[in-house]
Amino acid sequence: MSFNSQKFLAPFLILLLVAGSSAQVGLTALAPSASIDFESTIEGVGSGTFEAVGFAPAPLAGQLDSDAWSVKGFSDGDLLFGGTAVSGDLARGTIAGGGTSTGGLYALADFPSAGGHSAAFQSGGTDFTPGSITLKITNLDPKQIIVSLTVSYDIYELNDQGRSTYLYFSYSGDDVSYTPLPMLDHTTVEAADASPEFFKIGKGGPSRTVTINPISVIPNGEFFLRWESDDFSGTGSRDELAIDNISIQAQFLGTTGAEGSIEGRVLSADGKPLGFVTVLLSGNGEEGARYALTSHFGRFRFDGLVVGNTYVIQAISGRDSFETPSIPVTLNGKSEFVTFRSVPVADPGPAVP
Repeated sequence: MSFNSQKFLAPFLILLLVAGSSAQVGLTALAPSASIDFESTIEGVGSGTFEAVGFAPAPLAGQLDSDAWSVKGFSDGDLLFGGTAVSGDLARGTIAGGGTSTGGLYALADFPSAGGHSAAFQSGGTDFTPGSITLKITNLDPKQIIVSLTVSYDIYELNDQGRSTYLYFSYSGDDVSYTPLPMLDHTTVEAADASPEFFKIGKGGPSRTVTINPISVIPNGEFFLRWESDDFSGTGSRDELAIDNISIQAQFLGTTGAEGSIEGRVLSADGKPLGFVTVLLSGNGEEGARYALTSHFGRFRFDGLVVGNTYVIQAISGRDSFETPSIPVTLNGKSEFVTFRSVPVADPGPAVP
């Protein structure tokens, strides 16, 4: 993983992506990148210029899309994915220049230039201390897997209070177990500036850039990015923080051609190979079932499969039944191997004259 920063100060971060369809934050191999400036409609992310007037799964003008967002830690209650919050902490409205003391989510207007908008946060005694924002990403590509994500963004800070705040970043493939990236930790300066005003962290390029790899987000799979914040040192009120100009770039692996294979064998109950058994493959990315006949040695093989997809392999025979007739297989590498074994035939006993 790589990290690029010009200045070590602490912001609070929101990360937004372009959605592929149906109010989902998604990327595809044909559209692997996204850029967010908080000033235009982004399907699956927000509607129109961001005005901090709430979250909804079908956002109205100025709102963010809750299908992409989960926010926890504000005193008015947590926002889960797909939820609605249109008042209170998660809908504090627009501010220009900062200086608010009420905890919540704001839209910072006219910074760094006239007409500019960004997502700003004010922490408080019972607001976001601690707290987290989680972004859900969906791989909408039908064939390829995401193996890397590069994220960059600008951070704006108003250091107007005598308290230091930390922020740390983590990611997850299941929204349960998160992996932290300490190189992205941030801490604000405890002493307030003499003449505080919003400023951009870093010069000449994004405030922060990180590449997350290796990862494996299969088609229709989800990936989660989380930012958590809390007090670090000092007393009194907290600084204001904002995020803007987000850029996302995904790297995909896997094409419609041959990337992997599943092979195996079919055996009798006593371990002998069974020839001329029909083996069926179906599942993720397949337009229809594929068939193969086992050889005299009981072997079969399916090529041209996509790494990261999950398939179902089934053995079919008119003369034999199998201990496990259907086996799901996730193609994690270039090749996977499965074995089918038939069920012993019961002794019918002596013939009755």
